[in-house]
Amino acid sequence: MHVYFLVGKNGQMVLFFGCRHENEDFIYSDELKQACSTGLLEMFTAFSRDSPDGNKVYVQHKMLEMGNMVWKLLDECYAYIYVCGDAAGMVRDMQLCLIELVVQHSKLTREAATSYILNLRKQGRYRTDVWK
Repeated sequence: MHVYFLVGKNGQMVLFFGCRHENEDFIYSDELKQACSTGLLEMFTAFSRDSPDGNKVYVQHKMLEMGNMVWKLLDECYAYIYVCGDAAGMVRDMQLCLIELVVQHSKLTREAATSYILNLRKQGRYRTDVWK
């Protein structure tokens, strides 16, 4: 982010960040908040264990809430998606979320939406960094 900030040639950057506890797991929070305050970054957070009502809120929920914006970024701005997380659950759930998001905000069927997401992978616009 620092490089883009210094060069001044950044596109729109949106971060959906999730972890269990804001006070324990929110790495680089100061830097990310600073990037938001300068207008460099727009950030949506999900802290799954901090919900007052006990309901877990994950990044996927936040993405679906902002589905129209995410779809516009994908479809009109040719955005790139980088997903980092647990290979067994989070990454799988994120792919299902993206398919659902495409179905909701486009005129594509579920099958076509699945192909759309797979094509993002082939184009290098959907990348994952996962662990087990």
